[in-house]
Amino acid sequence: MIVTKDAYNDQFFQARRSSPMSVAAEIQWSLLPPLSTTVPQVEVAGILEPAYDVAGDSFDYALNGDILHVAMLDAMGHGLDAATMATVAVGAYRHTRRAHTDLSQMYAIMDRAQ
Repeated sequence: MIVTKDAYNDQFFQARRSSPMSVAAEIQWSLLPPLSTTVPQVEVAGILEPAYDVAGDSFDYALNGDILHVAMLDAMGHGLDAATMATVAVGAYRHTRRAHTDLSQMYAIMDRAQ
């Protein structure tokens, strides 16, 4: 129930917070996939630290059939500029992953998107 309602209700976010978040951290957290998943083939977990003032660090994953795609990103700098750069990088990564782009092309496309 919490996972379903989390997407359109701020109460769960507010209840979990013990401090205000920076705008950059808000962007980063909204970009992340679920922090953990467990299926018969694999278990995945990730977190960002410090939680309330992150910017530029991100990760993404997807389990497609028997292939686990994982990306860990560290955009240069801190603050809103780094969060924006990470958002673009994750978007480009997801785009190329979903288009079945090979790894070298994936990197080039992500680099050009910046």
